[in-house]
Amino acid sequence: MDVDKTSRPRTRAKNATSHPGEIVLQAGGKGRTKAEKAAEDKLLRDAQAEKEQAKKKGIARCHAPNRFGTVNMEDNVNIKRS
Repeated sequence: MDVDKTSRPRTRAKNATSHPGEIVLQAGGKGRTKAEKAAEDKLLRDAQAEKEQAKKKGIARCHAPNRFGTVNMEDNVNIKRS
């Protein structure tokens, strides 16, 4: 089996010295510092805590007596059905 050298795939001259993954490395930004990460984590924790407080406040409001003396809508429905 004689292989014809002209039919073998050849690397183009401009690709011989290029590095295909280098463009990804050049485009990528620098990572965050520990201080930046800590600041972002604190903001996320504060937002989560605020959301949780709003949720608790809303639940407490639903279970507080209203002007009719009932506690919530489920109690009103149960009273009317009985």
